[in-house]
Amino acid sequence: MPTGLYPKPAAQIAAAILEAQGVRHAVVSPGSRNSPLLHALSLREKITLEVVADERSAAFVALGIASTSRRPVVLCCTSGTALLDYAPAVAEAYYARVPLIVISADRPAAWIDQADSQTIHQPGALAGVVKHSYNISDSELCGKDARWFLERTVNDACLEAQRGLPGPVHLNIALEAPLQPTYGECGPVKLIRAVQPAARLPQEAMAELADRAAGRKIMVVAGPMRPDDRLNRAMESLSAFTSCVVLAENLANLHTTGIITNIDAALSVLRRHRESEEAGDTPGATYSASVSETEPDLVIYTGGPIVSAELKEYLRSLSDTEFWRVGLPATLLEDTFRQLDLSIEADPALFFPTFAKLLARCEAADADYRDIWYILQKEASDRHIEFLRTAPWSELKALGHIFPRIPENCNLHLSNGTAVRYGLLFDTRRIHALFANRGCSGIEGSTSTAVGSAICYRRPTLLITGDLSFSYDIGAMALQFIPANFKVILLNNSGGGIFRFIRSTREIPGRERLLCAPPNLPAAKLCEAYGWRYSHASTEEELRVELRPFLSCNDAPSLLEIEVDPQTTAETFRRYLSL
Repeated sequence: MPTGLYPKPAAQIAAAILEAQGVRHAVVSPGSRNSPLLHALSLREKITLEVVADERSAAFVALGIASTSRRPVVLCCTSGTALLDYAPAVAEAYYARVPLIVISADRPAAWIDQADSQTIHQPGALAGVVKHSYNISDSELCGKDARWFLERTVNDACLEAQRGLPGPVHLNIALEAPLQPTYGECGPVKLIRAVQPAARLPQEAMAELADRAAGRKIMVVAGPMRPDDRLNRAMESLSAFTSCVVLAENLANLHTTGIITNIDAALSVLRRHRESEEAGDTPGATYSASVSETEPDLVIYTGGPIVSAELKEYLRSLSDTEFWRVGLPATLLEDTFRQLDLSIEADPALFFPTFAKLLARCEAADADYRDIWYILQKEASDRHIEFLRTAPWSELKALGHIFPRIPENCNLHLSNGTAVRYGLLFDTRRIHALFANRGCSGIEGSTSTAVGSAICYRRPTLLITGDLSFSYDIGAMALQFIPANFKVILLNNSGGGIFRFIRSTREIPGRERLLCAPPNLPAAKLCEAYGWRYSHASTEEELRVELRPFLSCNDAPSLLEIEVDPQTTAETFRRYLSL
């Protein structure tokens, strides 16, 4: 650390421990009460500091950095309501298992509820959405054990954010006279390490599970996960077994060719065959198995929350099927499908490779369960291609042009609402990685999250978002550190289009004003104001012309606005879902 004017000792110690514990990014918002912390963080050579004035946007930027880098990121704000602005992103991090270290500066406890400015009850303010809350009062910074207490607490916060299932922690520090500098360096800090056991089951337990699965029709279902080569190889091995089918949503980030990703379309085909079978009709030429033969004996589920309502409904409807869930232990049992029989508390990246090897020893050679689902997948793909060929201009038609042309080295972010649901319909396995805020599935902060992700990914980052989601986070356009290869495809369907095709909302009186809430979003003028490149397409031919230069230009942040008729696009999507 250079010589000269130093911040308060508590801030120096905290920043030094954060750096030593592996923190490499901090997203901070200006304020007087947290100024010693900002100063101290800025002096750490290994920590990159991003300054974002809007605390809500700052928190989502940090979420994006941590999701992509897989390392804890520091958030630092001043006292008062600034901390509460972090809540949406911290909640998303909590349920998406993303490590954040939230540090809030606070007023001395004596001034709370004394009509002093920027004073609220900060200790425990995020208690419901963090793994642990820590509070360091001004008296604890002055006592004889002050340094020991501070060093132990900051070390513990860093370790807890990464222990077991990762997640956010909150460290609240009361600082008196924050703007008063000191002229000395605090010297070396105490670093506490932790050795965590690998979340791996004993070989005997693995062998027993493989024996229980042997000879059964197995369905592996994968929800949102971070990209992992070990998981990819394991799922490729499992999908090679004729008795096993792997269904993976695109947010599972599995790239092997043997898995089924067009799940909704395949389930739609299955539903049609069930209706035909119940009516006594003859099955189609491509499908000769009975519907009952598609039902698994064993479902093994892993990953985060499933996006597809169709898939959740299907899994909940199964009878006489055993359900296992594989994942690190959460606070409570997760029984998403109301069918859980066995919770396997292990790291999926360690469990599935071993499980696949053991299962190979007892694979039933004559099983054809996987191939039955492959037939459904093929029919679904054929219907998908034919529907897109004849579909009118709509979001679905536009995305049919876009998804196959997204560069393979791209990180793709999908905002919540229709964008993430459209993403289920296309094969994205060749794309580098997919992200979406599916922990809480809120629509706020999608743009800031994608910008944060782009900071630590040198290749292009693309966000596909709706106009309502984008309007929630317009402030993200003003961020000073947006990479030049950051891109946004803005689906402008005049508000919350999802409410126009969901059965439960599309007939509600006053739907457009109450639910769809069309935003006043002058995208072209916003791009001009913030120095973004702007392009626009309101027909299929215009999209053909604009898409290539949009995807290939990397000299400034770019936005492509796709404008569609809201009623046509909703009706097209409804017809697609009824295929």
